[in-house]
Amino acid sequence: MNERDWTYEAPFGLLDEIRSIEPETDLFHVFAPWLVPLFGYYRYLGGDTPVVGRLNGYTMFCTNDKLMNGECHKHCSLSNKINHDNSDLGKKMVKLPKYLYMDLSFPKFGNEVDKLFAQSPTVEKYYSEAGIDADRVTVISNFYNEQFHSGSYSPPSMGDWDGFNLLYVGRIEEEKGVDTLVDSANYLPDDYHIHIAGDGSMLDELKRTVDEEANGSSVTFHGWVDRDALPSFYDNAEVFVHPSRWPEPSGRAVLEALQYDCPIIASDIGGPQWIKGEAGSVFERNNPEDLSSKVLEISSNAEKYDAKVQQCSERLEYFAPDRILNELENEYTALR
Repeated sequence: MNERDWTYEAPFGLLDEIRSIEPETDLFHVFAPWLVPLFGYYRYLGGDTPVVGRLNGYTMFCTNDKLMNGECHKHCSLSNKINHDNSDLGKKMVKLPKYLYMDLSFPKFGNEVDKLFAQSPTVEKYYSEAGIDADRVTVISNFYNEQFHSGSYSPPSMGDWDGFNLLYVGRIEEEKGVDTLVDSANYLPDDYHIHIAGDGSMLDELKRTVDEEANGSSVTFHGWVDRDALPSFYDNAEVFVHPSRWPEPSGRAVLEALQYDCPIIASDIGGPQWIKGEAGSVFERNNPEDLSSKVLEISSNAEKYDAKVQQCSERLEYFAPDRILNELENEYTALR
């Protein structure tokens, strides 16, 4: 099969290029959701080559992931697409063809592709509720990275890891809900410690918040951590927390935590709560007190905690590369 890498430009201007490579192509696999309606239009016009699309985000119908709250995807009108975009007015004017393309092509031409692969049941649900035929979508998740393992690299300083350690790895942005994790320290005993590895626009604000709290010493910000050092963080943590307040399609850090037998406490929205399976628990997003109660629940019973650790490796088998790739291959074969 041939591969092409298209960045955003006038979408329908790409139709001629699609047709030009059609004779030498067995199947089109579209990895950018915003391109899916274009390839659907190709099928609508009589294109012969099967098309599958990868739903790894909401860009087919959404201009601002940060505003995804579990409801807005049902009402993504043209005016909403324009208003929700954080760009200034000048950039919005330039993007007007993109807004029109999104509004006119979705879901009509999204429903012309042969198959759509959603990263998680959350993505499947949102696209179905936004107008994509449910029988056209199959959940095929990401697989874990077999090369992500602890080597000889040791971080220069990891701080104090005594007591019971909670870990977050990722961007420090509002939609990530890291402030909920920081606030949960107010409800945890002194020997519980929160480690935050990452950088982002909320980092300084959260540092100030921690400095003003009486129990601020129970939160450590490690800043940006080299990927080679991350295994040491997962290896030393008792629990991984994914506090997101928006419906993340998947969650690479959750898979990494499973690889290191680190149980997960995830918020009640998005793919991470599904990825963890039985290897952890779920808390109400934006609720630090509920998060702390779930932490205490899993940490206060050694037998229950050990069971969650055991379930990490069992759940990880579902995301094995061989299993996922075999599932993809079977889907391809069925369409050819």
